[in-house]
Amino acid sequence: MIDLNSITLTLEQIAPGKRAILLRVGEQKKYNDDGTATDEIIGTTYFCVSEARNYEKFAVKILKEHQNEPVITDEQLKDAGKVYVTFDGFGAKIYQLRDSGGSSTGGFNSRAKFDVTCTATRASIIQPTKRATE
Repeated sequence: MIDLNSITLTLEQIAPGKRAILLRVGEQKKYNDDGTATDEIIGTTYFCVSEARNYEKFAVKILKEHQNEPVITDEQLKDAGKVYVTFDGFGAKIYQLRDSGGSSTGGFNSRAKFDVTCTATRASIIQPTKRATE
């Protein structure tokens, strides 16, 4: 059986055209071993959609050690209108969603639900040149 955790997806596979519309920018907090968030900010999370994938949502986390400041703040984004971003050092891992009791959703069958967790080393704002689906 293929270990889905060993597969790394590219930005092109998540967002064809290697660009996404930025919806929101948030702080990435450090978590304790028990799952509670601390006040320590360790990075930035960019919440995006892929036009080429019918506006499928995904989030990309970038640690401060790679890019200390966000490329745009959430407040600036609200005033900017539609903003396109791309990511360097991007990788996405597949994982199976769990229910509130910690069990896999639907086992490993057609009812199982999966998602991706995305990381990168740098975000950049880009100007669109053409639609990603063209």
